[in-house]
Amino acid sequence: MLKKTDDFLGRYARICPIARLLSPVFTAAFYVGLAAAALLLITALIVLFVSVEPEKMLLPPGMQALRDVSGAVTEYSLDLGSGIRIVSPASAVTLSHIKTVIYSSIASWLLLLLVACPVFRFLSVLLKNVGRKEALNEENARMINYIGLVILVGNTLIVALNNLLNYIQINKFVSMSEHRIEYAFSIEWAGIIMGLFILAVGTIYGYACSVAAHEKETLITAVARSGGTGGQDGQG
Repeated sequence: MLKKTDDFLGRYARICPIARLLSPVFTAAFYVGLAAAALLLITALIVLFVSVEPEKMLLPPGMQALRDVSGAVTEYSLDLGSGIRIVSPASAVTLSHIKTVIYSSIASWLLLLLVACPVFRFLSVLLKNVGRKEALNEENARMINYIGLVILVGNTLIVALNNLLNYIQINKFVSMSEHRIEYAFSIEWAGIIMGLFILAVGTIYGYACSVAAHEKETLITAVARSGGTGGQDGQG
């Protein structure tokens, strides 16, 4: 029995040094994410005051200028993801169009960072406790629950925002007098299911930690009582 226990602890205890290494990595990722978010806000403020010709404007990722053999810009291509690409003639694209794409990218990245940073922070605390061999610390269960909650809510917000930003950009670049473009709210169930699953795991983990803490307290009480009884018997 003891050999099985030693084998079990030896196999799973390998995570402790790995957790000690990963904890500061996720802490660093948390602060890097915050710095990146601040940089995005500064960039948005700078773009607000930019006033140049569209051909001279630095294009955001996903947007590129298409040129002819002479080097003149003839069209602009905008990749919205999900297999959607808009190609507009250069004459129809203004600085306002390019700024719309830039602000859409900034908003999307900001929300992604606002979701990722708390997850990095919670993972750092969780791995720190595991690295200290405090696997049954109830704080770990809270961290797992927080991660699940952030993913559950954050995924819904990210999908909704990206759909809204795609609608805004399509409406900005595509003008069809005979058709109407509308925004349709949709839900990404994969992220919601993942968030609920993590919440369930965190709740079960928290229950296990509570049971372990109760058993430890019961054992300590029993040992203390047996020690006291033995002392009284010795005096008798």
